[in-house]
Amino acid sequence: MTYRNVDLEGVSLGYRDTGTAGPPVLLLIHGLGASSATWERVVARYRDRLRIVALDLRGHGRSTWTSSYELPDMVSDVSRSLQALGIPRATVLGHSMGGLVALLFAARCPEQVERLILEEAPPPLPASPPRDEGAHPEGELDYDWNIQAPFSRQRNHPDPLWWDQLAGIGCPVTVIRGTDSHIGAGSVRRMVDVLADSNLIELAGGHDLHTECPEAFEGVLDEILADPH
Repeated sequence: MTYRNVDLEGVSLGYRDTGTAGPPVLLLIHGLGASSATWERVVARYRDRLRIVALDLRGHGRSTWTSSYELPDMVSDVSRSLQALGIPRATVLGHSMGGLVALLFAARCPEQVERLILEEAPPPLPASPPRDEGAHPEGELDYDWNIQAPFSRQRNHPDPLWWDQLAGIGCPVTVIRGTDSHIGAGSVRRMVDVLADSNLIELAGGHDLHTECPEAFEGVLDEILADPH
C-alpha cells in the first residue's frame, strides 16, 4: 500500500491506496482526530478483493491544516480526490465525523457513490446534549485542534438542508450503531427511516466499532461487500 498526497486547489490530502484489485473501490473516511491509519485491519482483510483508498481528511494525518473546516469543504475534498485519482464510483465507508461527511457526499454527489456504510455516524440533527465548542486539551496533538470548534458548531446547529437532502440518497445505505453509543438511538432510527434504501445493524460496543469489536464489524462488512446489490 502506498501513502502519498493528492494535491487539490487549496488543500493537499494524504491518502493510502492499495492500487490493486479494483474496481470495485472501497473508500474509507476516518473520524475526528484519527487518520487513514485507523483502517489498517480493514485494509489488510479486503485488499486482495478490492482497491482500497483511505483518505486523511483536512487537518488530519498528512493533509493540510487549513483555515476552513466546514463539512461542505470536506465533501468537496472527497469528490475532487476521487476525480483526481480517476475513480468514477466507490463504496464509501465512513466512521463518526467521516460518516457524516460520507452521508453528505452521497447526497451531493450521488453519481460517485455506489453504496454507503455508516459506522457510528451522527445524523445531521442538532446534537443532544450539545457539544462543547470551546474546550481545548493540554499537550500536543497529531491533528489540528482548530477543527473541533467548527465541527461542534455544525453538530449543534446543522444546516437544515442537510436533513432535507437525505431523502434523495438513492444508493443502498447500511447504518452500523453500537449498543453503547453516545449517539442517541432515536435520532439514528429517524435517519434510517428517511433514507430510501437503508438498514440498521447494531453491534455490542461503543463508538469505535472497527477497533472495539473488529470481528463482528468485519462480519457485517463481509456480508455487505459480498452483495452485488
